[in-house]
Amino acid sequence: MAQEKKLLLVTNEPIISDIFVQQLVKLLDFGIILIAKNVLDSYEVIKKNNLHFLILDSNVFDGKMLEYVSKYKSLLNNVPTMGLISKDLDKIKFLQKSSGLDDVLVKPFYVEDLVFSIRTILDKQREEEDRSVIIGEFCFVPHLKRLNNINKNKFINLTEKETSILSLLIKYKGKTVMKDKLLRVIWGYDNIIDTHTLETHVYRLRKKISKIESSFEVIKTTGGGYQIDK
Repeated sequence: MAQEKKLLLVTNEPIISDIFVQQLVKLLDFGIILIAKNVLDSYEVIKKNNLHFLILDSNVFDGKMLEYVSKYKSLLNNVPTMGLISKDLDKIKFLQKSSGLDDVLVKPFYVEDLVFSIRTILDKQREEEDRSVIIGEFCFVPHLKRLNNINKNKFINLTEKETSILSLLIKYKGKTVMKDKLLRVIWGYDNIIDTHTLETHVYRLRKKISKIESSFEVIKTTGGGYQIDK
């Protein structure tokens, strides 16, 4: 049986809660809509539920909503997050990539605009997931420079070089990629780089992966190079 998708709305405004419970549940692909009236309640909901979408009402956060967004992002792995903000707030500031929000609507808003925004965010997420690669218990998302542990609901952010190393090893999955080839492709033919630089990057990458509690060996050392198994 398919798992019902859950949306969490953090708001203390009854009219917004009513919109979701009475109208949006029929228009959106969410089997369960959860409401939290304050930050502490929302943390409890997150602990007890596997969420698929998060909506934050600026009215709850007393002008500090962006500070809380980073906290929510650390608790939730790759869950789309949307903001509902008062018209006196700067929408451009909230739409900046660094804000961590996928989209923002200014209150009051039309229900049609809200539905359109949520569907657009979910469509974008599906497109991103289609470009991801599964390696054992991991989901590698190159364009986001991220490695997700599917079983643990944890992730690590990758550097440009770490992303390139994984991408090349995945391209030749099941085969050994020699160190000199990794150096040529990733660092370039004209760079005078020794194998120690590559080995250091792989060591740091393995150490990062161990932080998300994996028993699965992603990168194996083989004769003269590295390999990712099928």
